[in-house]
Amino acid sequence: MASNPSVSVIIPTFNRAEFLRESVTSVLAQTRPPLEVIVVDDGSTDETRAVIQEFGRDVVYVRKDNGGKAAAINLVLPRARGDFLWFFDDDDVALPDAIERRLDVLKLRRELPWIFSSFYFGNTGPDGRILRGAKREIQVLPEDNLFERISINCFFTLPSCLIRRECMAQIGNFNESLLRSQDYDVLIRLAHRFRFSGIEDPTFIVRLHDGLRGPLAERHAVASRRRVWTKYDRSIGRWMRDQCKLSDFTANPWDASASVPLDVRLALFKRAVVMASKGLIPEMIEDCVAACAVRAEPLGSEERMLCERLLRFPTFRFAYVGIAPAFWQGVRSLIKTAVGREVLMAYSKALWHQAKCHDTRWSERAHHVSMSLRILVECGLLGWRYAG
Repeated sequence: MASNPSVSVIIPTFNRAEFLRESVTSVLAQTRPPLEVIVVDDGSTDETRAVIQEFGRDVVYVRKDNGGKAAAINLVLPRARGDFLWFFDDDDVALPDAIERRLDVLKLRRELPWIFSSFYFGNTGPDGRILRGAKREIQVLPEDNLFERISINCFFTLPSCLIRRECMAQIGNFNESLLRSQDYDVLIRLAHRFRFSGIEDPTFIVRLHDGLRGPLAERHAVASRRRVWTKYDRSIGRWMRDQCKLSDFTANPWDASASVPLDVRLALFKRAVVMASKGLIPEMIEDCVAACAVRAEPLGSEERMLCERLLRFPTFRFAYVGIAPAFWQGVRSLIKTAVGREVLMAYSKALWHQAKCHDTRWSERAHHVSMSLRILVECGLLGWRYAG
């Protein structure tokens, strides 16, 4: 790494003039100033242009027709000149030493091409400025667990990252077909290709607000965020299923020194968890059936824990509505083997746990209880054909 590495900050924005001024000001006021700040206006109809003009030559302003965050960033990526890239959000606020703190770590860990941090939650105060709230507690896991963890659920955000520009060149542009979850897609592709680590110290404040999200083609309220993200997360899950080797789900794909023999059954169950986290229930079932065919011995403790986790993801509820027949067809496939029936007992237990501990509405509780009972009944009625 260069002795004095530079950082290009890219801020895509769409109709966020009321927050943008504070966001840009916080980036310009860094103890380690960025080489450049590029704001790309994705067809805003508010006062965005006037806000950016206040900063004069300190900010590069680029405007385009509305097409989504991914297209906006792709337009200006070739213009970025910094050694590292920082993709920042137009409604968040950076802490003064955000760049300096992460670069200090990267200087010590020269083998790391990118790094993430924690952040604070915040709300808009009476004067319109952000008020810092609680810290987002993250556990910086051992690096050999990071790809597995991010594959299931991203516990940090793209604005928390500093990424070497060459890494982005190697993984390619943002996926413009993803109108949401485009940040997560980039993080998955980075994590699959390059070693990374994180720091527990926050470097910015995420502004929580009820404003609309997304481009014009996928505009939605904050209450619909999970449903919309789940739709696009499925594309990310399919990419992982197509592009990642089975061994990638048990060991970091970029760790060339890993020489642990592949446990195929465990890897299939781990991939099933990733598929479940993305709402890809048929793929989840397919992996479970394949895992049961690998060997007939009873589930180990880790495998049982993985199977109990499968149906606890909120994405399962969104996905089940459209694929219920396929789910129950998969259940009947699992009934055919002893280890498959163990998997189904784990499903049933997970549904009971969801109904007891997490469902907030009686209709949801009743639905999960009825599914759990149906699994038990089908195992009892059909399982005897294959037992013994």
